[in-house]
Parts: sequence; C-alpha cells; structure tokens
Amino acid sequence: MKFAGTDLAHLDTDYDVCIVGSGPAGFTTALELKGSGLSVCILESGTETPTSAVDDLKFVESEGLRIREDSRERALGGTSLTWSGFVAPLDAIDFEPRRGIHDGWPVSRSEIQSNIDHLGYRYLMPSADAFEYDREAVGENCRIPTLPSLDPKVFRTQTSPFRYGRTFRHTFLPENFDLFLGATVVKFAWHREMAREVVDAAVVADASGRFHEVRARTFVLAASAIESVRILLNSDNLGNAHDQVGRYFMNHPKGNVGSVTFSNALTPSHELFERKYQNFSGYVGLRLKEGLQREQGDLNSYIRLEITRDEGNFPKAKELSKAFRSTLKAIGRGDFRGAGLSGISMIRRADGLGQIIVRAVKRMRNSNIRLVETARLRCFVEMEPIADHRITLTDRRDRFGVPLPKVSHTVSEHALRSVERLISKIEKEFAQANFGKVYRAEGALADLLSADASHHLGGARMGEDPTSSVVDPSLRVHSSDNLYIAGGAVFPTGGNANPTLTIVGLSIRLAKVIKDRMGHRAETAAQSHGAGIIIVGAGRRVSEDIVPAVECLAPRAHIKGIYATKRKAVFGPTAAHEVIPLSGLSEKEIASSRLVYVAIPPEKLQSVLEKFLNYNCKHLTLVVETPAVDAKAVRGAYDHFGRVVVAEDSAYLPWLDLLTGQRRVVRADFDRSGYRYHAVAMARALAGDSGQRPRLVSARGKRNDIEVRFDGGLAGRIRGPRDYDNGRILFQTVSGRTVSSHPVAGHTQIRSLISGNLCVGFELEGEVVHLSEPESRLLGRFGNGDTIVSRMLDIKRVALYRLLEGILTGNAGYTLAEAVEDASQRW
Repeated sequence: MKFAGTDLAHLDTDYDVCIVGSGPAGFTTALELKGSGLSVCILESGTETPTSAVDDLKFVESEGLRIREDSRERALGGTSLTWSGFVAPLDAIDFEPRRGIHDGWPVSRSEIQSNIDHLGYRYLMPSADAFEYDREAVGENCRIPTLPSLDPKVFRTQTSPFRYGRTFRHTFLPENFDLFLGATVVKFAWHREMAREVVDAAVVADASGRFHEVRARTFVLAASAIESVRILLNSDNLGNAHDQVGRYFMNHPKGNVGSVTFSNALTPSHELFERKYQNFSGYVGLRLKEGLQREQGDLNSYIRLEITRDEGNFPKAKELSKAFRSTLKAIGRGDFRGAGLSGISMIRRADGLGQIIVRAVKRMRNSNIRLVETARLRCFVEMEPIADHRITLTDRRDRFGVPLPKVSHTVSEHALRSVERLISKIEKEFAQANFGKVYRAEGALADLLSADASHHLGGARMGEDPTSSVVDPSLRVHSSDNLYIAGGAVFPTGGNANPTLTIVGLSIRLAKVIKDRMGHRAETAAQSHGAGIIIVGAGRRVSEDIVPAVECLAPRAHIKGIYATKRKAVFGPTAAHEVIPLSGLSEKEIASSRLVYVAIPPEKLQSVLEKFLNYNCKHLTLVVETPAVDAKAVRGAYDHFGRVVVAEDSAYLPWLDLLTGQRRVVRADFDRSGYRYHAVAMARALAGDSGQRPRLVSARGKRNDIEVRFDGGLAGRIRGPRDYDNGRILFQTVSGRTVSSHPVAGHTQIRSLISGNLCVGFELEGEVVHLSEPESRLLGRFGNGDTIVSRMLDIKRVALYRLLEGILTGNAGYTLAEAVEDASQRW
C-alpha cells in the first residue's frame, strides 16, 4: 500500500526487505521481488512530484568539480523522473583489471548483460544486440569512414524516457508491498554480533520532523551514490571499518571541446548524429580502440557529434528562455515560490522577446536545411577511481539535523591526457579520411570539461577485498549479513556509458540473490481458474486498472493473455504478466476465452479488431474503452462478436447507490471532476429508474462548460478541464437537500468509511454502501481527508471490477449506444 511517512507513527512496520530509495535501482529490485512471498517496503524521501532544486535535503558542498543541486532527485522514481533516457552498456575494457588504473569488476560484463537480455525489457532496456555497430547495415552516405585508431560506440535513447514513478505507482495496491513517501532515512540502527554488523532498522524522519524506525530482515540501500554514502557515514560509520565508504567517487564530466566542418556535408540521418528508430533514438560516438587504451594507458572517454545550426548570438533571448523554462519546471514540481521568483525574472527580461522572434525565424529557416556542414564535438570523460575523490560529511546540517555531504573530485591529469589523445586522433584521422577539419575550442581543456553529467558513481564500490571495497560481488556490505547496496554507488569503474542500463542489470541480479538467500516461495503464477479474459493493449489503463480488477475477480476469471505491439511486462498486484506480441494470438486462445478487453486508442481499434475476423468470436463479449467508437469501419467487426460492451466505469461507482429514494438527484454539477463523457455517464446512471438508464435529451454549451438534460428530468452542468485534486461535485436531490463530494457548510457530504488503512464503504445520512474485501484492496490505502473526487481514479478501478463482474454474470453492461451518445462530438 501507499503511505505517507507520518503514517509510521501508528503502523507496525516489520518487513522481510526494506529498500531505501525508489529510483531505477530500488524500484527494479522491489518489482523483481514481487510475487516472491516476501514482504517489501520502499522508503522514499520525496513525494510523487520533484522537489525544488534548492531543497536543503538535496544540497551538496563541492570541492573541484561542482555537483549541481538539480542533478539530484528526491521524488518517486528518483532520477528516472528527469533523465533523458540515454542507455548504453559499459565496455569490455571497463571490467578488466588495468595496471596502475583500476582493478576492474569482480563480476563479468556478460553476467550483468544476461540479466538485461532476460528481463530488461520490463524497464525498456534494450538487449545487447541493440548496441552492436554494423557498418554494412547503413547506407554508404551514412557510413562512418575508416578511422584506424577509433571505435564506434552505439548509444540508444528511450522515447519517451522510462519514468518508474508514473509507470509503477499502481503496484502498491496489495498489503506487504508498501511505499512510504516523505520518509527520509537519516541512518541505520545496528548492533554487532561477534565481528558482524547487523542492521536492525532504518531510522526515518517524516515530513513533520518526527523520527520512526522501520524494521526488516534485509535492507537494500538504493539511494543515490552521494546519499547512500551519507547515510552510511551518519550510521556510526556502518560498513566503514577500512575507511572505504565514500572513496573512489566518479562522474562523467562533459563539455564541448571543439567543432568539425565536414569536407562534404552530411545528411541529418548520418550514424554520427542522433536519429530516430522504431522504439529508440540513437547515435554513434567515437572512442579510442581498446588496444590503444591498453597500450597507452588511456581512459575510456568518448566524443559524440551534435548538429549545430548558425542561429546567431541572442543573449537576451537565451536569458528569457531560461527564465521561462525555470518557471515551467517549478510549476511542474509544485514549487510555486520558485515559480514566482522565475516569473519575476521573466518580467525583468521581457526585452528579450524581440530576439526570441528573430531567433525563431532563423531556426525555422535552418530546420529546412537538409545537409549538415558543421557539428559540435562533445566529450564525456571517464574518471579513473581515485581514493581521494570522495564523499565526506560537513558541519552544515539539514532540517533533520543530519550532516550534509561534501564531494571532492576533479578531472585528473591522466583523464585530460586521455581526452587530448582522443581529440588528436579524431583531428588527424578525420583529415586523413577527407571527412572534415576539426577546430579546437578555446580555453583550457580542464575548464571545458567542467560540467556535471549527473552520473554519480562509486563511494561504496564492489570488490573481493574488504580493505579496498565496501560491498562484495553479491552487493552485500562486507561486514554485514543483512545490508546490500544497489545503484551507481557500487561501480568499481565508470567507463563512459550512461549508467542506468548497468544499474538495472545489477538490480535484477540483486533481487535474485535476495530471493535465493531468504528462502522465498515460488513466484506467484497467474491463476487459470474461471473465465478466460484476453487483454489487448499494455498501457496505463491496462496496468493500473484492468489487470488489478481482473486479478481480483479470481477464481471467477483469469487473465488468459495480454497482447500488444511491444515486448514488456505488466506488474499486477499479485503477479507479473508477460505481454505477448499480438501476432501470437491464436485460435486456441480465442476459443478458450470468454471476454476480450481491447484497451487501445480509438484510432487503432479497427486494425486490432481485424485480427479477430478470421476466427469464430460469437462466444466472446467484446469490451472496448471510452470514448466509444461507432464508425462505419468498425461496425462490421463489432458484429463478429457475441456482444459489445463499453468499459464506462463511471456508471458503476459504488457511491452512486446512495443517491436513491429521497436522495434521488434532480441536478448534478460536475466541476472539474471528470472528462465530459465520464461525467455524462455518471449523470445518466443517477437519472436512471428501476435499473433503466435514460436517454440524453439535450446538450448545450462550450467544450469545457456544457448543460445536459435527460428524459428522466435530471439536468446537469459539466465544467472542465478535469482536475481531481481540486474538482467538486454537487447534487440537488428531490427532497431539496444538497449533497457534496467535499465538506461544505449546509451540505451533506458523501463520506468514506475507513477501517484500518482501507475504505470499506461510503456513507450518506446514515445510509451505507459496503465494499467487498477485493474492492477495498483495489482502492488501496484511503485517508480521512480523501474524497470521492480526489480518489476518483481509484474508485473507478472498483467500478470497473463491478462492471466486469456484472458482464461475467450476464448483465448487459454499458451499451455501445449509450457510450457513443456520451462521447458525441456534436457538443
């Protein structure tokens, strides 16, 4: 379940596994433990939205290279909330011992990659073959010339970047798989048994500043590299018997080191430039061949080429644009104080508007240029692991009295020599191949390479020897039996690749280690009892609503299969479901199923339904999503099924049953409380009599402000846009009373009934609608301040469960004609 840190005051928190941090490392580990029978919790310092860049919990003091405050995230999903989606594996040379540079990794590259190849698709991580450079597979005009000293390195970019918090926030519906937001771990409480350090609890500060303890059998420290080290150091130097915690910190300093003018202009689709593929973008960088790196003792830096356009110099436009972006970011994370300050900055820089217009015109002109004449050389530096590049604690403290971190690291002379050699090789071999002329950027190389790439690595590095590392190859802290560390902190070397792919591979592997060590039950398999339900689609609606609802229908129904275009997995409350390519849907699966739920965008409905036309589907009920489609192109496909039902769950909200008799509604006002067609469906359900839903008589007004009337006499107003956090509903009843979704003087409120942490029903003037146990679980944790509007999405999940339950027992469901009328574009 999902909790706030303040809930720890009245909860009994004792878990099998406690994970600190909800970024790619912590979230992946938690999800891979799902279905293991182990109770798991995640402790996240932030909320579901990013915190302000000036948050004191994100502050870090820098010596040498500066660590930007906005390079550290404190929110559900961690840095996945703001990263750009770049992924690449570490190279072979990064894993091998290099005399005088580093000891390599105690685990093999292939072992980490095998976890990505097997399960990485669950997190949109491509398999190894996506990073193989095939010179012959590209057209001659896009081919990189022969460069004797240089190797191409393939990078991929997720489109769109995978956001853990948004994608998996629904997974915390069941008990014993819990998330605590606003729960800042300040240290671990531990004791010593013989020579071993045993962690007893994570000490957590909630948003009010109160401290709590969360106990577990096993702990996984998966905060950022900087924050993980800070927690260990603040825990009376836990795991630091040999003064290794915080040492060997690394980054990927970056900067523009020059430009190239091509001898013959290139197309924008050249391999060296970022370009779009089917599911990813990608580009090819250039690095020194590994044989040369070994021979010369060079580090594994790389350079990418970025297209530049001659847009001129517009300093005022840049300042105004920067202020505008800062304002939008602040609004997006709910930092209205920061938004106000940025807004004032925008006003002060309003004289840059003219330059913005001129710049936009030049950009439009440049965007039509089909050939690229120049490109920027952007370098990403490998930093070798150096003991004195480290994280320590300062005398300055955060709001909870915890010392803030200090990071000391610089680009070494060794790294600068390696970059210099790389630039020289590119300069020389571009000229020899008549590919282009390189122009060096002005200024010292160390100054050019001074930007923080936000790839914070090391500080709790992995190794076999406890005197020179913090965790062993299984990621367990050497001196402890029940503390593991996940994430970039454990990297023994940094290479040049964006680290997220490797972090995910290590986290999948860590979950296996924990399950094997803790004697977990076999993975929970999807139950195959009752009616078979085929689901087409694998988006948010499927993962957050449909799969949880169908899982709760067991043993009356089960998921026969989930089909979509992309390979992925859907994590339900009780099981992980593999998504199968739609081409794999067979006649046997269709014949043994009872219901097909198609949850895809309306424009794709025709092409998907055509895949069923070669099979007998008269025994199947087809469920389609709102807004309903009744175009001529799909009517024939509808006829191929036994019946068609629309998944308009708004008509099945459990609290609607309270508005009957003397509380029957004669007018309903929906203020930002639903999309138009959902609000109409709610009103239609309220206007019904004896189970019969009335027809819509009239609808007048603008898109976000309409008046509707039904033939039963009920009238309503629907105002948008939808905003469940601030929306309201008012009902005028036949008795003259006003019923509200929120507490309002003189109105009667529909209230939730809370038992423990669950909503068990809804109450109005002494009348109660009870929820079943599966329905309460589908709602998740319900707080006393929650309302029927603020929790509308979760209550609609219960409504969907009721709708599907009714269909399976022979009810008509929400008809196609009703749903088409709800979504009528004539409004």
